[in-house]
Amino acid sequence: MAADRAAAQLVVLMYDKTAPHAVRLAAARDLLDRAGLSARTAVDVDVAVHGPSLLERNLADVVIDYGEDVVDAEVVEPEPPAPEPRALRPRRGKRSYRSADHDAP
Repeated sequence: MAADRAAAQLVVLMYDKTAPHAVRLAAARDLLDRAGLSARTAVDVDVAVHGPSLLERNLADVVIDYGEDVVDAEVVEPEPPAPEPRALRPRRGKRSYRSADHDAP
């Protein structure tokens, strides 16, 4: 019930120029703390993983066991199919231009 009166007394101490600086500073800190504006608080969080990790669980479905006979291998992509040959169009005969055929007297 006396919280408002205590906060008011802290305000008086904070603005009292005759009070030592340490007292004024402590009053200001207490007021900020009561207002929910305290200094930063660092929180350390440790994460421990028990069992296989998500990567290991996903890779378990991908890994294929070929046995001990395989020493070295590589994946070879199939070659794309060759394009089908296009039908050739018949060539038109060359026409030659002779000026004598077109020169009229």
